[in-house]
Amino acid sequence: MVTADFARYQEFIGRALESDTRTGGKPDAIENYRTADEAYAVYQRDDRIVRSLVAAGRERQAVAFGISWEPGKSNAPYGAWMKALDEVTAINSRAFDAASDDGRNELNGHLPWAVVGLLAAAVLAALGPRPRLAEFR
Repeated sequence: MVTADFARYQEFIGRALESDTRTGGKPDAIENYRTADEAYAVYQRDDRIVRSLVAAGRERQAVAFGISWEPGKSNAPYGAWMKALDEVTAINSRAFDAASDDGRNELNGHLPWAVVGLLAAAVLAALGPRPRLAEFR
């Protein structure tokens, strides 16, 4: 059963795959996202189990199933999903940091010239109108 939330999640994953630039390439990206996707699907299934237990009046079982981190209980796939998302986030974060460092390094060589250019513009702006202003003395 695909919910609207799951469809939005799938759209997010699709967009992330389109813009993924990790070192391992698309196969690594697809594997990371597939792991996250499968864990999320199991977590959604477990959520339906909890809801059906509550609907059947078996609240104690629903709570025991819903809050346990043991394998086969509701929080185990949630933990797997979060771990997979953390891996995706870490990979994307490293790519962002590398791109930011590259950009910073590229700008460092141009920064002194930019400062010189700004100072030259300031000096010329101050000296340029000087002869015209002298006519009014």
